[in-house]
Amino acid sequence: MGISVGVTAEESKLAIKVWHANAIRPQTMDFVLLALEKSGLSNQDLHIIEAKFNGHNQAFDALIEGENLDVLVSAVNAPLETQTLPIYIPLDRGLLGFRVCFIHQDHQNEFASLGDKQDLVDKQLKIGLGVGWPDTQIMQANHVSVSAFTSTDLIFDALLDEQIDCYSRSVAEIGQENVLSPEVIIESSVGFIYPLADIIYVSNSAPELHAKLTYGLQLAMEDGSFEALIDKHYGQSLIDMNFYFRHLIIMQNPFISEPAFKALNQYGLASFNRVTNIR
Repeated sequence: MGISVGVTAEESKLAIKVWHANAIRPQTMDFVLLALEKSGLSNQDLHIIEAKFNGHNQAFDALIEGENLDVLVSAVNAPLETQTLPIYIPLDRGLLGFRVCFIHQDHQNEFASLGDKQDLVDKQLKIGLGVGWPDTQIMQANHVSVSAFTSTDLIFDALLDEQIDCYSRSVAEIGQENVLSPEVIIESSVGFIYPLADIIYVSNSAPELHAKLTYGLQLAMEDGSFEALIDKHYGQSLIDMNFYFRHLIIMQNPFISEPAFKALNQYGLASFNRVTNIR
């Protein structure tokens, strides 16, 4: 079974296997723990097991298989949603789709003069992203020039070598990056925005855990504790990035499922019109 609900030989705790990459990130794990707390489980009731996997794809496979992973937090992903038990409450209120750029310091003027999305396409400014990131597909579907890399170090190297014009990061992520070169700066005038968010996925083998997390998140939304965590983890970044005062280029996400799209419009910081054909 994916979740141990009985007592162990050493202690009477609920054992929950969480992807290590999620467990070590407070911006993610705090929401999982809050949901469990609101469902009636304190930290003393829990035994969080950090399950290590090499990347998203291996973690996805483990969650679907259901023996070695119970909980995974990741971007909305229509195929994964059909093979697991998703909870359609965006943990970041959609900030994963609020994007700003790292750029080479010499290229600020190129972005300051950008108009709409077509202008971005016509100028052939190249965006650097990670292999397998949902953003890579989204940008490509919007006809933006994209180069995909296997590591963030390679993206920064490409930026310094001027092989790409922008390393796109969400406002929820950009402050955590370790920028080693003074030549790399955060672009100050433009933001990209599209419907995308992190949600909790639970293994099909753990329906009771799914029910507890769903109930706990709903209570947290109602009593304000969810919003308090949003402000704690992301409020200052929104201020620092001056996001709402940037020139925003809106893009479509043709890969988002209808339940995820509706959840973003219900709980997210921005609402979107559904455009099914962006070509």
